[in-house]
Amino acid sequence: MESKIITCPACRGRLEVTNPNDEPVLMVKCPNPQCGVRIRVRFDTGKTILAPEREAATVPGYLTHNGQHYTLSEGRNVVGRASQSGSATVGIVTDDKTMSREHCLLEAITTKSGHVKVVLSDLRDAEKMQARPVLLNDEPVLHGERLVLDNGDELVLGTQLLRFTQKPLES
Repeated sequence: MESKIITCPACRGRLEVTNPNDEPVLMVKCPNPQCGVRIRVRFDTGKTILAPEREAATVPGYLTHNGQHYTLSEGRNVVGRASQSGSATVGIVTDDKTMSREHCLLEAITTKSGHVKVVLSDLRDAEKMQARPVLLNDEPVLHGERLVLDNGDELVLGTQLLRFTQKPLES
């Protein structure tokens, strides 16, 4: 169980963060009553990042790549390079062979309050992850990590940039 003292990026207050399960990344809330912002703390790199405030969404949303929109469904969305032999439920049209046919998982989960959160995890083996990791807003997604996406997040799969939008796709 690791602990570290961090400085809140918003109010500059100092707080102790304890990591009881040795997670690579923890989301904590600043205990200062005048602040209360959410902070993403990376125990693997030591970075602290102010997490954006988010509106509670009621839909999974969609991915955008090269002007194309790929709608996400409730439940499991396997994202990868479009291929007749692949089993991606969200097949991204690209010739980029560095994007696997089953690259990552976006799991759309409805909470008890009726809001939808979309959780990202990498589906590839550790060797492929290390060679070219999935990037979430320029930060690598680590083996076993499950990260909740925020509206506007950017993902890099292989060399392809995708933007996550968590609102209904307008026709």
